[in-house]
Amino acid sequence: ALEMLQQRVDALEGQVKKNSRNSSKPPSSDGFRKKPAQPRRRGERPSGGQPGHPGQTRRMVENPDEVVDVHPIGYCGCGRKLEDQPSRVKERRQQWDIPPTKFHVSEFRQHEVECGAGGVPPTLDEATGVDITPERMERILAE
Repeated sequence: ALEMLQQRVDALEGQVKKNSRNSSKPPSSDGFRKKPAQPRRRGERPSGGQPGHPGQTRRMVENPDEVVDVHPIGYCGCGRKLEDQPSRVKERRQQWDIPPTKFHVSEFRQHEVECGAGGVPPTLDEATGVDITPERMERILAE
């Protein structure tokens, strides 16, 4: 009986260890556990740009929107203040930022007229084809 139980435990442990990588089980049966990372073999590919691949560098612009001069602060080893010493530009770097989106707001002013013949004039939505309900405005501002 003990041997039979041990065989049963071994069989169940073998099932638990199986996944889609080491058996014919489909990936959907793996569950929600994160798969272990596959480490790269040494010498397979070096990090960074690969040999023969043309690099792409964003060219610096002549007239940036803003220039920030970064001066060293503190004291030199001799005790003089660095801010009081003459300086020169050592290096230039440019940072490209995507400007924030600005909404274009259109105001639609609904005018009304009275028809002398008793007809019903069209509403603003019907006349312009514009959906200006408060729900629509909330959706636009949420985007």
